[in-house]
Amino acid sequence: MKWLQKILLWCGAFLGVAVLLAITAALFLFALSSPVELRSADASDTPHEMLSAGRAAPGAR
Repeated sequence: MKWLQKILLWCGAFLGVAVLLAITAALFLFALSSPVELRSADASDTPHEMLSAGRAAPGAR
């Protein structure tokens, strides 16, 4: 009985790690496929440029 518990424990641990890796990979691939450009706002950016790039203008609600 003790060996069966060890096997189930190891299978559960590997399954948990596999699920976490799958979730991480899915989120990473979703972030890579996101059309939003991830860069910091420059002082020279106009509000129109910021909105067209998917970023909110400073002070916008």
